[in-house]
Amino acid sequence: MDRASAGWLGLYVVGSALLYFFVKAGLAYAQPLEYTVLRFVLSAAVLLALTRSLTLNRYVALLAAASSVVWAWGLMLVLPATSASLSYFMPFVAIIMGFLALGERLDKWGAAGTAIGAVGVSLYAVESIRGRNTALGVGLTLFNTVLWAGYTVLYRKIAKMGKSVDMSSVNLSMFLLGTVMMLPFVALDPSPVRFNLTLIASLAWASTMGGALQFLSWSRLLERMSVSRVTLLSYLVPAAAAGIQAVMGEPPDPLQALGLGIMVLGAYVALR
Repeated sequence: MDRASAGWLGLYVVGSALLYFFVKAGLAYAQPLEYTVLRFVLSAAVLLALTRSLTLNRYVALLAAASSVVWAWGLMLVLPATSASLSYFMPFVAIIMGFLALGERLDKWGAAGTAIGAVGVSLYAVESIRGRNTALGVGLTLFNTVLWAGYTVLYRKIAKMGKSVDMSSVNLSMFLLGTVMMLPFVALDPSPVRFNLTLIASLAWASTMGGALQFLSWSRLLERMSVSRVTLLSYLVPAAAAGIQAVMGEPPDPLQALGLGIMVLGAYVALR
């Protein structure tokens, strides 16, 4: 992996791992739909500093907006580390979509990394579901993996067009279109938003490191690597999220720790 890709990966992992905790805190003061609209508006404002052009793709915007709302809704009902681990069934869905839509095949190391990662995700997920989580939250989180995989493959398809497409512009358009798509639903059934320091801090992270820069780093990685390789590297996120949760006083049990270790091993093998 070249230095630039490693930098984008590090930015994505840090932004994503802490995002679960910031959003979980913020959802105590705003419903998922209203929270996501605020996050998208603020993320668009951040990206306006990087680009003024728009590359419109309604499909990316629709999938990203739907994924963000469903993910936030599920996060209200499960622990952050559980949400992180269940979300990472996404690589298996994305790999299938990438093959069908883009013709991208796994090499032997990618296939080995996928198989190893599948064992780790399964171990962690089965044990996590037994904890303080609801069936609806688990179901929503798993459904989000399909939506997330869909816009990941679309990102890759756009990114393969090369320098003719500015991914900052694509992401800006996604946030703006996503906001427009969600506003009618907010107007139909508005819920109160209780602004306080916790919600402001939550939105600050969710719109910068966990918003504009998270989506931008994900798209930059997809410019450089295949869907399968990028999604397998994302196994580093649930491992980091579980580590943060352990520092906060909720360490994983031995089976969860084993699952996380196997997931990281899968990511390492995929890099070879």
